[in-house]
Amino acid sequence: MNLSFYKAIGFTLTFTFVVTPLTIIFAFIVYYAGLQTVNTDTLEAARIDGTSRWQQIRHVVIPHLLPLTTFIALMQLMDNFRLFEPIVSFNASAHATSLSWAIYNDLGGETQQPSSAAATSVLTIIGVAILLSPVLVRAWRDYGKAT
Repeated sequence: MNLSFYKAIGFTLTFTFVVTPLTIIFAFIVYYAGLQTVNTDTLEAARIDGTSRWQQIRHVVIPHLLPLTTFIALMQLMDNFRLFEPIVSFNASAHATSLSWAIYNDLGGETQQPSSAAATSVLTIIGVAILLSPVLVRAWRDYGKAT
């Protein structure tokens, strides 16, 4: 067995047992904090109106947690770009990839496909804009009501 095999195994084990549980724990803590802020008056009003537990979750709790889902998605996207340094420092011999590594590799790697790197960057920006659009629309509405 060569050294690159051991690097691949090490990176895979590190990702599986360190990075994945940390992201799950982060999301759990954010969602748990969000569940603590659900308005009990709204839940009680829904209960009085005769809604089932599923309807309460679907129409009260989930809409309350949607901004947190956007926050977690953006944090995971930023974390994906943060993974660029370990991949480059391991010289990508573990065949690990991230979004930033794909852009970097397309720009200066063996393939040198600047159009592919540009397309990946533009798609990332479009994805961030889609994730941020509900937050920006809500802020715009709140700003309009305040003035």
